[in-house]
Amino acid sequence: MQGIAVDLMAIKYHTKKIEILRSHCESILKEIKCCQYADQQSAALIGFSRFRTVLKPFVSSWASLDSFESYLRQFTIAGDIEVMLERLDALLTENNVVSRLPPRNWCSPFGHATMEDSDSLVDILKQQGGEIWITAHSTVLESVVEYLPTLIKYHDSSSSTEATTAKILNVLGISL
Repeated sequence: MQGIAVDLMAIKYHTKKIEILRSHCESILKEIKCCQYADQQSAALIGFSRFRTVLKPFVSSWASLDSFESYLRQFTIAGDIEVMLERLDALLTENNVVSRLPPRNWCSPFGHATMEDSDSLVDILKQQGGEIWITAHSTVLESVVEYLPTLIKYHDSSSSTEATTAKILNVLGISL
């Protein structure tokens, strides 16, 4: 687990989502270690090791991005992290490890983290200068149709449509 935590610390942006991934890795590993059956535990630990192997190139890629590229790829990165979180959940099921963790317990915090990370990147880009922000913002707006389903996926069902629309516009840096 220390290796994963160290690898994830190299990522400068998307820190809220990365913290959820790190925490979920830790929770899954604890569940595996609490497994009463040695064969299931062994298989799950092998699966966790394979997961780390799959995760490493993603982490290297995310760590290499500057703020501009991180902003442009934020929805892809969020999708990649979500797949990793789902893969961790599946690891327990595939190895018949009984878990005390509720299914997708990371989902709601992940939606909030996605918004917070986006806000943080907007602030960083604006601090770097108006031209950089305008270029990044324009590029994201051009591709928003592609990523709109991802944004809507994080819609809080207890929120009104107006609140969800406001959140989406906020992620895009649009104020009304």
